Amino acid sequence: MTNLLTFHVPKVHSKASIDFMPDARPFLSTQFQPLVPAETLPAPNSVEMWAAAHDCGYGVSWDKRVECSGKEWLALHRHLYQRLRFHLTLLENASPLGTPATWKRAAYASLLETTERSALSYALGAIYCRIATGRWRTRSHACHAGYLRRFWHYKITAHPAVTLGGGGPSMKGIQNPDYMAQCSCGAWSAVEAKGTLEQLDRGELKRGLGQAMKFPTLSLYSAEEWSPSTEPIDSSVCVATYFDSNALLQVLHLDPPNPQAAALPERESGPMVVTEFADLVHFEHALHQHQSYEAGTLTRDDRGSGPVEWRSTPDLPELRFGMAVQQVELQARLTWAINALGRIMPVIAAARTKGWSGSRLRSALRRQARRIQYDTARTGDPVDAADTAWKEFALWIKQEALGDQRDWSKLLTRLWAAPILSAFGAGAKSLQEMWWVLDTLRRAGQLDARLPQPAGSVSEGPVPSMAITTYGLIVASTDFSPRLPVLSRLRF
Repeated sequence: MTNLLTFHVPKVHSKASIDFMPDARPFLSTQFQPLVPAETLPAPNSVEMWAAAHDCGYGVSWDKRVECSGKEWLALHRHLYQRLRFHLTLLENASPLGTPATWKRAAYASLLETTERSALSYALGAIYCRIATGRWRTRSHACHAGYLRRFWHYKITAHPAVTLGGGGPSMKGIQNPDYMAQCSCGAWSAVEAKGTLEQLDRGELKRGLGQAMKFPTLSLYSAEEWSPSTEPIDSSVCVATYFDSNALLQVLHLDPPNPQAAALPERESGPMVVTEFADLVHFEHALHQHQSYEAGTLTRDDRGSGPVEWRSTPDLPELRFGMAVQQVELQARLTWAINALGRIMPVIAAARTKGWSGSRLRSALRRQARRIQYDTARTGDPVDAADTAWKEFALWIKQEALGDQRDWSKLLTRLWAAPILSAFGAGAKSLQEMWWVLDTLRRAGQLDARLPQPAGSVSEGPVPSMAITTYGLIVASTDFSPRLPVLSRLRF
């Protein structure tokens, strides 16, 4: 026996033919069939496992923005990292020495009380959901094959720096899907993660698939393209992590196509999200994850790739965590930008949902500018770039309030291109320029992570491994120097 990731697909060709009326057991056995072969799950100390743990946003609340110091952010991520290590002690190697590892639930799990068991189930469910979703996209059976470009927790749609409002009562509550995932081909999926320390609960699997089917579309606004769009949810995914009768870890993945995707509503469905602003929030999250590890060295790969800042931890001596230096250098302006968006985006969202324009919008902008000026005045004279940026941002908002504010979309367009980051010196001056730099680095990293390894590595022994999250955090074995040649050709 081993730890398997099993992909199940419908026995029928259309999701509309799937019947939710049968009981849990026949719902799965009569309507779905497993694909052969199944895949082996990664080990708890593998780079794939740790990259997935960072990429799924484990332990972070995505529907709020709390302004805190860099020291507090580091403390949060170090706490989550230590908590994750504790969670993974639940998995023990049950194989004899010298044989392939087989991961089994620790015997003490049955002694844990309900709250602790729930926390463990949640953590394992989220991490292996990210692993299964990413692997499924690389298989030819997937509706839209490719690699994951975005993997958002659904609560990002309520983040004050990201949302343009909208939606209704149905958007609230606990029955929303956990994640929204976008493939490199552009297709979106709604993903629900289920985890348990027991055997597979087919009833939970059935309910999870129903949650993933809740919304047929995702409402987005592209600041780069200056336009809103209603994107279809092309597939509804449920991933169940559980332990079989022998206490061995197993994962089951369901991904039938969404029959509602072809019939888009005439108007938007749910809250509208500014895609690029959601990206910026996730880029900052990845930077905080990277900085939470102990400082290491700045290295340049001997094959000519761009510089990578590496960090490590004595708790995981076999792994190290890297990030392109170009991305690390943007941290101060990125953190400030998200805080600034958290101040101005609620005004823009209210203008969109309540129909503010003209004098009403100008009045709201003046009030927000006064609030920012009051907050910055308490700090005295500017002492760093962030203080200067706040004062200049308040002046920019006041200037916008003097203009002809016809609607929220024009204000958002000007915000996207405005040089509000000039106080931080050389480099990206606007949100648009900063996002372009980060997105280019991300695309380069995602593509290069899939390049073949250098010739000759087979004769030198096992090839060390690496993985890159969707927002640029590199997880690699300690003896591996990532081959990222595209980064060396970037000039900003």
